[in-house]
Amino acid sequence: MYADVALWLRHLPLKTRLLIGSRARIPDKSLKFRHIPHRMMRPTDVRITSPYQPLSAGKETDIVCVARGARPPAQISWWLDGEKLTTKITESTAEEDNLTISSLNIRPSIQDNLRNLSCRGDNPQLTDSVLEDTWLISVHYLPRLTVKMNMLDAVKEGSEVNMTCLVHSLPPVTELEWLQDGRPLGPPVGANFLNRTLLIPSAGPQHKGEYQCAGTNSEGRAVSDPILLQVLYAPRCESVRSSVYGVGRTESVSVTCEVDAYPNVVNFTWVLVNVDKHSSLPTAQFYSNGTKSVATVSPRAPQDYGVLQCWATNVIGQQKDPCSFRIIPAVNNDDNIAEIPGYFRKLEMITFHNLTKEAVEVVYEMGEAYSTGRFSNRWPFVVYFSVELRSSRWGPRKGLIHSSKLHKKCCIGDPL
Repeated sequence: MYADVALWLRHLPLKTRLLIGSRARIPDKSLKFRHIPHRMMRPTDVRITSPYQPLSAGKETDIVCVARGARPPAQISWWLDGEKLTTKITESTAEEDNLTISSLNIRPSIQDNLRNLSCRGDNPQLTDSVLEDTWLISVHYLPRLTVKMNMLDAVKEGSEVNMTCLVHSLPPVTELEWLQDGRPLGPPVGANFLNRTLLIPSAGPQHKGEYQCAGTNSEGRAVSDPILLQVLYAPRCESVRSSVYGVGRTESVSVTCEVDAYPNVVNFTWVLVNVDKHSSLPTAQFYSNGTKSVATVSPRAPQDYGVLQCWATNVIGQQKDPCSFRIIPAVNNDDNIAEIPGYFRKLEMITFHNLTKEAVEVVYEMGEAYSTGRFSNRWPFVVYFSVELRSSRWGPRKGLIHSSKLHKKCCIGDPL
């Protein structure tokens, strides 16, 4: 009969030779040995060696874990809130040092914030050999912003509107700003609770457009989705190409009126106002297309001149002030007002500079709002002009004549 002897030796080199004798009496006088060259050991230390720092959402990073002391070298696994991770893991071992190194490549999301990331090392051949190191992940991300408005639909002109910027950010935002149609409404300011609300006390056409809020933290700058503010308002003049039209008695002129309004479905009326009458133009004299209307006038008598007013109306109401155009007689291009000899010439439009050191630099430049036509009764203007006086008795004399405001009723033959 053979006897099995198991000899456990601790901390001996593998090449140590053993000489074992036995004085025990064994019936078959033989001894049988079972040699165990390695002792299996549990890991003594498992540690995540990468510096602990916040991770950035959507950006890849490598995290390293080291297990020491196991024989054979420990096996390392990665876990996220108890769920085993199996991808993007590299591992290396150094058997002589009982060392295992594992690297995890991870791209965290915002939802991974405050989750537990664990590195576990164990010797599967031994029970109760698991050691682990755990991180509580902090995931930083760009600000997430949303604009909420107190009005769900379009607002009427004059209404109070306030918008609030809802901010979710880690770390917290350091700057906040408001944008209208992509343009900043002011410089970025500190992100306190006061400037997270944009107040418009009385909404008008200038406030319509898309609004956004933008926030900045250490991860960068982010902008909210736009929210549209629509303001309902009555029509108002959009543009006036010319406010004065000179028209002869045998001529016609087309006058264009364009308004800005929301809603932009408008109706137009035209009115001619002068000292003699206040009359509406018949619909046959104008046509409209959207927010634009064109009227045609053909004066045939003095009472056909005056101020032509364009009025527009939408569901909000009629415009407060009309678009106005002056219809005046055309300028007389003849050199003389009349063919009768000795009658005075009409006033000439003159511009000159620096005639003398004492003179004003620009004497006067006649604007298109005034006329020297035959049917103009008044000439309101400020004029500095040089006049030459001729006399057979005293000879030519020159001088500077000044009139601060001349409202001169012109009659043929009237001396200047």
